[in-house]
Amino acid sequence: MPILDFTEIAPANEPSGKQDTFELFARDFLELLGFKIESGPDRGQDGGRDLLVTEVRQGILSSTPFLWLVSCKRAVAQIVLFSR
Repeated sequence: MPILDFTEIAPANEPSGKQDTFELFARDFLELLGFKIESGPDRGQDGGRDLLVTEVRQGILSSTPFLWLVSCKRAVAQIVLFSR
C-alpha cells in the first residue's frame, strides 16, 4: 500500500509557483474515486471554492446527481514516536 507524505506538497502561502499542488492532488484523488470534476482549481482568489464536483448516486429507480463544493485545507503535523 502506498504511503503519502504530505510534507512533499508545496505550501500554498509561499510564492514557489507550486501553490496549487494540493488542490491538484485533491482534484485527481476525487476523480479517481469516481467524482466528475465540474470546475477545477484556478489561480488567484477563489472565494472559498477550490473545486466543484458531481457525485452520482444510483438508486433502485433512478440516479441522483449531487454537486459538492470542495474547499481544500492543508495542515501538516509532524508525529514523533518514542520507544524505550
